[in-house]
Amino acid sequence: MYQSTTAFGTLVQQDSRTFKCLLTYGETSITTVRSIKFTGGSEGEDDFSLGSTMSQYIEVTIPGKGLVVEGTEMLLQIGMDVNGKTEYIPMGYFTAGKPQKADDQITFTAYDRMMNTERTFSMDGTTTNTVAVLKQIADITGVPVVTSGLTAISIKVPKGYSCREVLSYVAQLHGAFAVCNRRGQIELHTYVDSDYKVKTSRYWGNFEHNDYAFDVSKFVCFTGQDKNGKSISIFSGSGARSVSFSNPFMTQTVLNNILASFKNFSYMPGTLKMMGDPRLDPWDILTVADLSGNTYKVPIMKLDWEYDGGLTYSVEAVGLSEEETNADYKGPQTKEMERYYAQLVMIDRAMINKLDVETAKITYASIKELDVVKENAEEINAKKANIDLANVNNAWIEKGVLKDGSIGSAAIHEGAVTNAKIADATIEAAKIKSINADSIVAGTIKTERLIITGPDGQDSIVKAINIANGVSEAEVNGQKIQAASIDVVDLSAFRLRLLSLI
Repeated sequence: MYQSTTAFGTLVQQDSRTFKCLLTYGETSITTVRSIKFTGGSEGEDDFSLGSTMSQYIEVTIPGKGLVVEGTEMLLQIGMDVNGKTEYIPMGYFTAGKPQKADDQITFTAYDRMMNTERTFSMDGTTTNTVAVLKQIADITGVPVVTSGLTAISIKVPKGYSCREVLSYVAQLHGAFAVCNRRGQIELHTYVDSDYKVKTSRYWGNFEHNDYAFDVSKFVCFTGQDKNGKSISIFSGSGARSVSFSNPFMTQTVLNNILASFKNFSYMPGTLKMMGDPRLDPWDILTVADLSGNTYKVPIMKLDWEYDGGLTYSVEAVGLSEEETNADYKGPQTKEMERYYAQLVMIDRAMINKLDVETAKITYASIKELDVVKENAEEINAKKANIDLANVNNAWIEKGVLKDGSIGSAAIHEGAVTNAKIADATIEAAKIKSINADSIVAGTIKTERLIITGPDGQDSIVKAINIANGVSEAEVNGQKIQAASIDVVDLSAFRLRLLSLI
């Protein structure tokens, strides 16, 4: 049971409660969740078992059309306003599948990290222990696995199993089940009495339950087959009511220890619909009172809850009676196949480590990384593409930045060029603000104003032309002049020098 503040614990036990829901992933926070349905717990069958590996999931409805959630892992939190501040309780990490969009809302299903264990288990060596195996599962799947507090049990290295199968076998060896906790870690757990009392005012209708409590008095484990194909089994305990399962790594000593750990374990199978409490975990044992004043220990083996501003829990503790067990007996292979089938029914997608397929017709696929030798596609939508070489017949580019390019022929309607080096250009018409040129060859130059100076910026084009034609020049006030003739009406001069006067 999650440890909240005392104030939260007091408020959640009130008759009138208003909850808040928060979904976060990356920099995105969603506080406008309309509804959530949660399905999970610690037990996937209708009878008590060891080694379950339940994958819990949520069905979410939120407003909005443009929100992208597919393939994102999000943290789910449920909270209440306590003393002016919102206190949130983490509920776990879930990865969203393909959403369904209708009108102004989005609906999607998201699974916890147990889904990542559907991968092939591999480990070097021939012998190992359960703690080392759990750490290897964490390395393969990328999902943290809690190993603190576990006593390592020696086993052979599992070969030919998925990580989820191996996780189930290891959980059985420890007399436990495996579940993803609130922090997204895989954890082996047994049922714990949380001293959480459920009074008649906290649930609707009656507490429906069996006539007798469920006690674990005998375990039967099928460990394999002999050379004739007959099942080999070991057992611990006595009594007509037994719990049977298959585990190729089980030993008699380990099985005896498991039975001893359940010596005082007794509960009442039943169902009830109660006012929800986000602090409860799928390993908590509730103390439920009935209308007659009797109390029963009820572990949360199956848990469904719904949020829509309020919070409602549906709790079930499974367990067949002795008569139901004997009437519905199944062999180890049948029970194993039913367990796998139950997992496939609940899971609407597969996570495969390696797949070799000759031909596949797939309507929809979400792929994180894809290596393709050759691809034929009619249409591709991409946000970013890194391409070493591209041969394109026709291309429409709205905005482009070319670091280095060679264009054979181009028709450019409008362009702004910062710097250009052109070997040869034919220009029909040009408006040029400034030209720096060593040589200009032109047929006709038409201009309103033309100023041409020499290299020193002083000599005019007239001087250059006179020098070229051999015309002499004179000097006035230190300035050299030349002219074919000068007509003077009146001349005043401080000093005048004439070489000749005619």
